[in-house]
Amino acid sequence: MRQILRTVPLLFVVAALLAVAPANAGTAGGALHCDGTNDVVTIPDAGNDFDFNAAMTLEAWVRADGSPQTGPIVGGFQGPQFASYVLAANPSAGTFLSISTPGTNSAYGPAFAPGVWMHLAGTYDGSTIRVYVNGVQVGSAAHSGNVSSVIQLRICRFPHDITDYLNGVVDEVRVWNVVRSAGQILNSYQHSLAGNEPGLVGYYRFDEGSGQVVVDSSNAGNDGFLGASASAGTDDPTRVMSGAGLLAPGPCVRDAHTACLLDDRFEVRVTMKNFAVPPAMFPGIIQLYQAVSSETDQSVSFYSFQEGNVEVFVKMVDACASPSFVSFWLFAAGATNAETSITVRDTLADEVTTIHNASGSLFQTVADTSAFKTCGF
Repeated sequence: MRQILRTVPLLFVVAALLAVAPANAGTAGGALHCDGTNDVVTIPDAGNDFDFNAAMTLEAWVRADGSPQTGPIVGGFQGPQFASYVLAANPSAGTFLSISTPGTNSAYGPAFAPGVWMHLAGTYDGSTIRVYVNGVQVGSAAHSGNVSSVIQLRICRFPHDITDYLNGVVDEVRVWNVVRSAGQILNSYQHSLAGNEPGLVGYYRFDEGSGQVVVDSSNAGNDGFLGASASAGTDDPTRVMSGAGLLAPGPCVRDAHTACLLDDRFEVRVTMKNFAVPPAMFPGIIQLYQAVSSETDQSVSFYSFQEGNVEVFVKMVDACASPSFVSFWLFAAGATNAETSITVRDTLADEVTTIHNASGSLFQTVADTSAFKTCGF
């Protein structure tokens, strides 16, 4: 299983191509938007579940946006001005897991484009810190000693520094008191968990929809709350729809928002945002022509804001029989400058390709002839 994430500027395309953008927000549910100024989630460590000693794994889906570029995702707070550990994503500095007890060491991954959803994981086994992006290890560093004495977790804020916050969206935060292997991370990062997995001591999906409580979906019961206190305040993150690349289980199910291409193997969905302040999100709707769906076995067009005004066009081609191109091809075009996400899921191979188009940019035509190298399934 793999995920390919791209940031693609929006390019005006001739009307014949129509415009399209599939999305995965319906699969992932809710998320939290943190403003980069003072937003935080607080999770008390009532049962010492977050004192990891020499075995820990932190995971989250995150979209780190622009300035400020410091991107704390989740960390253990030991006391005033001091953190035990923190998992973070900074577009210019890269992804990293930093451990501060005892001593301070960090494992870094490469820099990345802001505004793109990715899965980030960090592990520590008593001798090595490792960092993973989208299920693949991207960095490591030597470290030793136990990680303990945590009084709470904080999400979207560096536990030891009141000025460093995440500017972006976070979802699917997973906290483990065991070391997850590379294979376990790769095989589960695109799937929701049951909550009863061994070693899972915190699982935050942010699907509550409203209210101050942040529910722990693991068996540990480590619920938290928005803000630095349990009361509503200006430091509460905003509840939004998620764009995390979670795979919906099972086969493609066709509805008004979902196309099923190439004999129902590939699921195509779209989300777009308008230019309101704050912007509103709209799921893509499959365009009808004289009451007949635009979906064929290979292609489909969507609108999101106004019926009859097609914004995105997506096409899948089976090139597996070709000796030169042993893959499924993905083509996409758009006639919009709204923020757009396109998600195409291979329901047989559990692979997903996501294309994200930034707000205010023109949609650039996509022609990916190696989008899904999964002909053997």
